[in-house]
Amino acid sequence: MNLLEYKTFKNDIEKYLKKSMDTFQLRLNIHFNEAENESVDYYLYYENEHCIISLNFIESFPYQDVIPQFYLKNSDEYLKIDQIYLRPFLCIDEKDFKAYCLENYNNRYLYSDDFKDNDKGGIYYGLYSINEILLKYYYDLFKGKYSIEDYKNFLQSQFNFPSAS
Repeated sequence: MNLLEYKTFKNDIEKYLKKSMDTFQLRLNIHFNEAENESVDYYLYYENEHCIISLNFIESFPYQDVIPQFYLKNSDEYLKIDQIYLRPFLCIDEKDFKAYCLENYNNRYLYSDDFKDNDKGGIYYGLYSINEILLKYYYDLFKGKYSIEDYKNFLQSQFNFPSAS
C-alpha cells in the first residue's frame, strides 16, 4: 500500500491514533525514510524525543506478523529494536500481549461501524489497534524510560557478553 497516495491518511491518523499522537507528542519525520533506505511510498515514520515508530502495512496489524518497527532515539542517534527482543526488552508478558490482541481482534466489530463493511475497515482497525497497544504496552518506551544504552545492555545480557566497561 502506498501510504503517500492514501489521501485520507492524515485524517485517519487524527481520528484513530489521536490519543497516542497527543500523549507521546509524535510528529511525522519524512527524512527518516532516506536514513533507513526505505521506500518513501510504503513507510511513514513518526517520532518524539525518545522513540521512532514506522507505520507500514497497517491494514494487517497486528494479526499477520506485520508490526511497526521501533527505534530508540537520543538526539541524532537512533537504534532499531530487533522485533524478537522488543517485548522481552520492555518486560511485556508475551501471553498477556497475545491474549489482548486476540480478544480485541475477535471483538473488533463491537468497537466501531467503521471497521465493518468498509473498504478501509481493516486499515481503520489497524490504526485503532496501534493506538490501543501503544498506550497499553509501549507507553514507557515513548515516555523515555528506556535508552539506547539500556537496549545495548539488554542485548549483552541475552547473549551473556561481558560488559564493555
